[in-house]
Amino acid sequence: MPIRPTLFHTLMFCIAISSGGFAAAQTKSEDGAEHAARAEKLVDVMLTPGVMNAYEDMMKSTLWNELTKYPDSARLNDKETRTDIIGLIDTLAVQYANGIRKLMIDSHRKNFSLTEIRELERFFSSPVGKSYSKKSEAITRDVANGLPGLTQRLIDSAIAGSAELMRKREKERNL
Repeated sequence: MPIRPTLFHTLMFCIAISSGGFAAAQTKSEDGAEHAARAEKLVDVMLTPGVMNAYEDMMKSTLWNELTKYPDSARLNDKETRTDIIGLIDTLAVQYANGIRKLMIDSHRKNFSLTEIRELERFFSSPVGKSYSKKSEAITRDVANGLPGLTQRLIDSAIAGSAELMRKREKERNL
């Protein structure tokens, strides 16, 4: 039975795209304020409005799917309640996308020197870099859409592999 996208998939996607993982704490750099400002500018070039919308849409779908799992989800059929919940989900999705932006800024600041960030800025100012930025929305959506299937295949492999190992060990014990 296929699994539905969950917060786990969303978090795995964030980890995959955040070039270095979660950098929760501010990091010290050789040029402090300039390093922070340039990291923020770089991430803003990379996270086009389309990419931010993709993150928001992904979270909206995940939250809605999670809400419909609960026994009291029948209340979602009430028009006013549904409207209120959709408003809440929209707000949370924006917070999610902004949180990804902050995590990416912190991670870039932590993992790239000021010199490297300047080089990345040059790249994203080039025709190829601009093309990459434009196409990154499609890339983001493709990865997000592929995660549930990938995760399910790995889970199925783990279950099948574990069952095979257990049968093998049981057979060895019975010899």
